[in-house]
Amino acid sequence: MKPYYLILFLITVLLYPAYINAHAQSTNENLTEEQIALLDEYFNRSADLVDQENFEGAISYYDKALEISPNDPDILFDKGLALDTLGKTEEAISYYDKVLTLVPNDTDTLYNKALALDTLGKTEEAISYYDKVLTLVPNDTDTLYNKALALYTLGKTEEAISYYDKVLTLVPNDTDTLYNKALALDTLGKTEEAQLYYNRVLSINPNDTDTLNRLNLNATLTANVNQSKASSPITADSDALNPDQTLLVIVGVFVLILASIIIIELVARSRASKKQILSKTDKDKSDTDKKELQDLDDQWKGI
Repeated sequence: MKPYYLILFLITVLLYPAYINAHAQSTNENLTEEQIALLDEYFNRSADLVDQENFEGAISYYDKALEISPNDPDILFDKGLALDTLGKTEEAISYYDKVLTLVPNDTDTLYNKALALDTLGKTEEAISYYDKVLTLVPNDTDTLYNKALALYTLGKTEEAISYYDKVLTLVPNDTDTLYNKALALDTLGKTEEAQLYYNRVLSINPNDTDTLNRLNLNATLTANVNQSKASSPITADSDALNPDQTLLVIVGVFVLILASIIIIELVARSRASKKQILSKTDKDKSDTDKKELQDLDDQWKGI
């Protein structure tokens, strides 16, 4: 389900020739027949240019038409659509606002303004306009769907799913809604339920690449988790040490070895110090020995 503003645009183009005469009698009562003819001509030319996807050219004719009838909501709306298609979203919104000033409850304009706000990342404001549409048309599936997408973007996944369900109540086989509901369920960790919706998409479109890729990704992740659990050597009944216990043992052994080295070195240093210290008795004996040696040496010198 994609934004349908271009389809809506083309439908408007097809219906406009029949509409313009009646419209001229109401909103353009003060226009001359010549001006009404010009409006008809400008619109037909703009319609041809839209068919050729020449939106810039179409806008030039909308501008000419607006010079004749500045407050024509249909011309304003069509110019807004053309600007939107060209990616000039801010400018498009300004024209949608002009329409809503004239026709506050125009659902097409409200919806397209919501889409434009969504494009600009103004998601909460977009939702407020989706709500305005749903107040007027509660079962509009496009609005329900796009509101669900907006809610999902805001992280309101459960609420988004509730709106996907509303769409599926109206259009049970809408593959975009089925796929996006599956994504939302995946986000909530409800993988098995998500799988059911992915399978529903494939039952309708077996070649849906996005769905096939998601299923393959989920299968790979599940296989990796199961393999990790199966290959783990640690069990509740195992006598083997877990990684934390092993680390503690290694640290304990290292500390013990380090402590032993320190103690041995302290003992060695203590012993070396004791060898260098003489008692008073030892010192006196050493002095006496030195004197006797000196006297003996003097006697030999006399000889």
